[in-house]
Amino acid sequence: MLQNSIINIFKVNYNKDIYKKNFEKNIKKYWKNLYLKVNKIKFIIHDGPPFANGEAHMGHIMNKILKDVILKSKILFGYKTPYIMGWDCFGLPIEITFEKKRKKINNYIKINNLLKKYVNFNINLQKKKFKNLGLIYNKKYYKTMSYINISEELKIINNFIKKKYIYKNTIPVYWCFNCISTLSEYEIN
Repeated sequence: MLQNSIINIFKVNYNKDIYKKNFEKNIKKYWKNLYLKVNKIKFIIHDGPPFANGEAHMGHIMNKILKDVILKSKILFGYKTPYIMGWDCFGLPIEITFEKKRKKINNYIKINNLLKKYVNFNINLQKKKFKNLGLIYNKKYYKTMSYINISEELKIINNFIKKKYIYKNTIPVYWCFNCISTLSEYEIN
């Protein structure tokens, strides 16, 4: 027969008033207040951002919910969990989806502006969905297409080139003629 001392159950003091009217609204408010509480020890989770190529789907939602559960459990144990959502604004999934939605345009400036509008529209759709699900949500977020991120990436690549970590050699670079973009080895059948 098992004894109660073997089971590791922790006690959490929470406000029972959240279960009255406006349950969903109150639960979000409860977590927002607890999230803003200043704790000493940091727990950082790095978010591999979803592509901004449409509405949030089950893959996005499962990913965010799992991270949210981890962060909320760490908050209950007194950790400070700075979490910044982000969106991947480049890559083949976005290019393919965007190609299906637009007509053939040969002007790259127009394409770039349309792509930015498309990505921002999808980010707002996904943000709204994540917020409605009650996931940890901060007004601060990042986009891989922001100029600050791009300039930082270029600095890092330049540093790699200077240290000769990146060099020219004979290695195949797979190319998609439909997308006019490079492909990874994992995308090749």
